[in-house]
Amino acid sequence: MSESTLIETERLRLRDLRPDDFDDVHAYGSDPEVVQYVPWGPNTEQVTRDFLARNIERAAEEPRDDFSLAIVPKGEDRLVGTA
Repeated sequence: MSESTLIETERLRLRDLRPDDFDDVHAYGSDPEVVQYVPWGPNTEQVTRDFLARNIERAAEEPRDDFSLAIVPKGEDRLVGTA
């Protein structure tokens, strides 16, 4: 398990968000079909940047009380969602 991986299952890794997740996060967050049943989106590039920055900051807080994690299929490095 890597330093930023918090949870690992047989099929998935849950890890902290990183700045280089922008393309993957923006791909789903800006897709009207993907976000039609959630109370946010479709996101602009700036909203996605703000989301990542806010969650990266929160991950560094001590004590940490907010966990927004990247969902990454095992064996891949692309994020498919957040939890």
